[in-house]
Amino acid sequence: MWFVWMITGLYIITPFIRQIVKVPQLIKYYLVMFVFVTILVPTLRYMIIPYTNISRSEWVAKIFTNIDTMNFKFFLGFTGYFILGYYFDTITLSRTRRRIIFLLGILSFPFGIYANEYLTLFCGATTPFDDSFSITSFLQTIFIFNIFKYHSGWVSKKISCKIITSFSACSFGIYMVHILIRQLLDRYFALNAESFGMPVIIVPLLSLLIFLIGYVISFIFHQIPILKKYVV
Repeated sequence: MWFVWMITGLYIITPFIRQIVKVPQLIKYYLVMFVFVTILVPTLRYMIIPYTNISRSEWVAKIFTNIDTMNFKFFLGFTGYFILGYYFDTITLSRTRRRIIFLLGILSFPFGIYANEYLTLFCGATTPFDDSFSITSFLQTIFIFNIFKYHSGWVSKKISCKIITSFSACSFGIYMVHILIRQLLDRYFALNAESFGMPVIIVPLLSLLIFLIGYVISFIFHQIPILKKYVV
């Protein structure tokens, strides 16, 4: 239930965030610090450097120690993603920048999969690039957001808005039931990441299946007034 507490915390500090987003330069400054402190530093510190010879360097250790001492907690956590969504919603990206974002976003999916596999098999890591603040998750978040913003016109705008609104309304319910769905699929149908020995194929398909089942369940809950009001 960490997600619920995280959202609650964001709502509590929203009045302060409003003051930041009123000033365009302040938004950019915050996002630059967020990317540096929350995305780049942890990616280097916990996902790349520990598995290279650089980890033995004293000056590298001193750099990270000094960063910790600076106490950049104000820029840590999901607040950055919250502000990042607002930023991309209020600006219009050029075609070139969109293409760069889409290219990096698409490449981040296979990179994350194979980097996780390599680090897990040969370095004893535990899927570090699945972390919410890894560089791959960051690029995928930007990619997916802008795909919906600029390329949802493959169906009529009215229909696409209805689809997005429906997914948005059901998202909390999907989150609430997705673990149960995953456990039931594993227990009764033996469907998990290791099924058929092809995780590269089964993981995306299983994720899609869990999402669709969760959406149907959440949608049904929304049709029941008392569940809609107090549960989802």
